[in-house]
Amino acid sequence: MADSGEDLNNALAGMAQGLEADGYTLDASWVGDSSVRLQVGATADACEDCLVPQHVMSRMAASLLGQAGVSVEETQIEVVYPDGSLAG
Repeated sequence: MADSGEDLNNALAGMAQGLEADGYTLDASWVGDSSVRLQVGATADACEDCLVPQHVMSRMAASLLGQAGVSVEETQIEVVYPDGSLAG
């Protein structure tokens, strides 16, 4: 497990930049000892058609975290999209 949510956010910085370009924010946090929550927020400029399905987002996040030395299985990542998102 990483030391903090800051470590998670650093590992996922590239993903956050991509989401930001489409009008979204990303906040990653630990839930318990081994699970991660990715909270995706929408800004006023959010592109409604730009989010990938949640299972794809969790797979991408697991890969990025693994590259950063944070071992988290895809099934241990909860992706929370804004209310009304069609990508869920």
